[in-house]
Amino acid sequence: MNFVEFWLLAPSIALGGATGALTRWGTFRAWGESRAAAALLSVNLAGSFALGVFYAVSPGLPSVVVAGLVAFTGGLTTFSTLMVACVRDARARKWGRAAILLVVHVGGGTVCALLGAYAVMLAIGA
Repeated sequence: MNFVEFWLLAPSIALGGATGALTRWGTFRAWGESRAAAALLSVNLAGSFALGVFYAVSPGLPSVVVAGLVAFTGGLTTFSTLMVACVRDARARKWGRAAILLVVHVGGGTVCALLGAYAVMLAIGA
């Protein structure tokens, strides 16, 4: 990617990332502070599923659209918040909880991404 191509993609990336981040914020706000862990899981799994869908449809889309969709999933998911929760649990010597968080989010995210791609392939008959 050259300098000009980057700047042609930048607005799509900014819009996608901002939309994803606002969606995440709205999700956390809707779930409430007492259910922040559930909100975190929901945005990470939904974002992973969406990324699988976007991956499956991306060969037929212009790069500006793909960049915006990938940025949306990056803004929606928040694996950095997951890492903070895991470190907090590890510092409190809650090793089991930290391990469960990692397995559920990373493993679940991987499964959701695969399901998203598979759903598209089923829908288009691939």
